[in-house]
Amino acid sequence: MSVVERAYDLEAPEDLWVQGLLGAAAPMLDAGHGLMGAVFDFTTPDGTPHARAGAAVGGPDEWTLGWRDSWWDHVVHGLPRQVWVDALSFGPVTYASHAAQGVAQRIETFEEMLATLGSKGFAHVFGRTFTTEPAAASRFVSYPEALGVIASDPAGYSVGLFANRSANVTRPPGRVLRRTWSRVAAHVAAAHRLRRRIGPASSLDRADAVITPRGRVVHADGEAAQPERLEMIRHAAIAIDRARTARVRTTDEAFELWRALHEGRWSISDTFDHDGRRFLVARENEPASDPAPSLSRREQQVIDLLALGHSNKLIAYDLGISTSSVATHLRRAADKIGLSTTRELVRWARARRRPVER
Repeated sequence: MSVVERAYDLEAPEDLWVQGLLGAAAPMLDAGHGLMGAVFDFTTPDGTPHARAGAAVGGPDEWTLGWRDSWWDHVVHGLPRQVWVDALSFGPVTYASHAAQGVAQRIETFEEMLATLGSKGFAHVFGRTFTTEPAAASRFVSYPEALGVIASDPAGYSVGLFANRSANVTRPPGRVLRRTWSRVAAHVAAAHRLRRRIGPASSLDRADAVITPRGRVVHADGEAAQPERLEMIRHAAIAIDRARTARVRTTDEAFELWRALHEGRWSISDTFDHDGRRFLVARENEPASDPAPSLSRREQQVIDLLALGHSNKLIAYDLGISTSSVATHLRRAADKIGLSTTRELVRWARARRRPVER
């Protein structure tokens, strides 16, 4: 849970926030080859992706000194927006080579783009190998594979954490790895959305409700003050406190107690005031949505998350609702739009979210 706890640090500047996420993830993800991370912003008016807050931790000295000149300057900023939009939409946990296979099916010129990078001196890019010479003979330091943990938000932002691997991986990430890090990604996406919504926040800023670890209500405002909602928030706060203590036996149990959202509306995280007292703070933080005329806000949110490669179970975790509710929203949305399959819903959502670039 260390990465989740680090994600809800609302006071840190964005570059230090990404650095902190990488540092917290490294003991579990770093295979000795280093981790990279960045925030991807696809909301720029001209459609050009803006990658910022790039950071790296671990790895050999040669890579640590050269990652920005190679990965950051030439891969992140050198490949077109469409590549990154597609590459980051294959679910929250995937290998670079697997994402590349999917991107190649959507973008006919993708292999040519990678070959161009190979001609500039890359030995490996997105799981592709362009030279059999020793890595030292290549101009740029790169690895043939990376495990990506992608925290994407339908509003057009992604936080990517990439762990280098020394060889291509043919099998998809294992079930436990995928389940654990998908839920980590859900929290990172929610935390980044909260950071965008309220800006750098300290202590109890813009709190809808403030609860002590034992469940005593210190403050409640707006809809969070309604008795039924406040009771839900209070119970969720107590559960989250349990998730962060030794009383929880497994990581899986901790994640079940601490969801990315609660009732599709509130993010709850802990904080300390200036006297060092600890509180659980609830802030409204549901994903932004621009529903199609025939759809409800929740139906659009569910479809948007589906288009990011999220399973029904993960969408339920993202929003803090039941899996059966997710299925119901998808079924109703498909009926309203006049579609019959999940694949058609995904295509519809992606086409609506952005123009198709060739």
